[in-house]
Amino acid sequence: MQRLAVLLLALCLMGAVQAYPQDSHYTEAGFFDIHVCNRQENPHFIMALFSSERFDDVAQVSVYTPDGTLLGNLNLDKFHAFKSKSGKDKRAFIEYFGMPIRNADGWYRADILMKDGRRYAARDFVVDAFMPMPTGMQPAPGAQDVPMPTELRWDPVPGARYYQIYLRDKWNDELILKTDMIREPFLKLPAGLLQPGGMYGWTIHAQDVNEHILLGDFNHGTTTPEYIFTVIEQ
Repeated sequence: MQRLAVLLLALCLMGAVQAYPQDSHYTEAGFFDIHVCNRQENPHFIMALFSSERFDDVAQVSVYTPDGTLLGNLNLDKFHAFKSKSGKDKRAFIEYFGMPIRNADGWYRADILMKDGRRYAARDFVVDAFMPMPTGMQPAPGAQDVPMPTELRWDPVPGARYYQIYLRDKWNDELILKTDMIREPFLKLPAGLLQPGGMYGWTIHAQDVNEHILLGDFNHGTTTPEYIFTVIEQ
């Protein structure tokens, strides 16, 4: 966080922040964001995201590094479909890229080409850093026949200010809980959510900021594998 503060101060002194008085992640075509992520199967990579209600009109989304090098194009054939807050159909296109070898810090740009030939440019500021994986989970990964839990806990993650928890009923393969962003490294479970004899899997996503005007949804994040535990029969 100290490195981020120094870089943002330098941007202010150079006038770079004032050059983007509005949130540059948003365009008429959609929303662009980049995160520096850590997952067990891929410890240090960039995740680029573009979401839009105008997905049928988009021909190509190209992502460029701060020095203008093409990082790659998003695969528009792969997407997550969902509803926007207004109830309209929306798609999110996500692509994973390796970290640039040089000049990883700075403004990343998405060049969005529409099928009618119009182009839009969106930007996201990135500070390259590594967020470690959460540890100290309770119930412990693989724990069997634990007494009925009333909460989930984990150790604070260095650099993380927000957490989001996903909890699945493994017998039914059903997502039974998805939290909003929470600030503390524990979650009180609603009464009656877990059942005796149940098998559950939970995942922790940790991130540094939330909906930041420069850094987007977040800048650094980490996501655990799914940790399984079973609850004792009563």
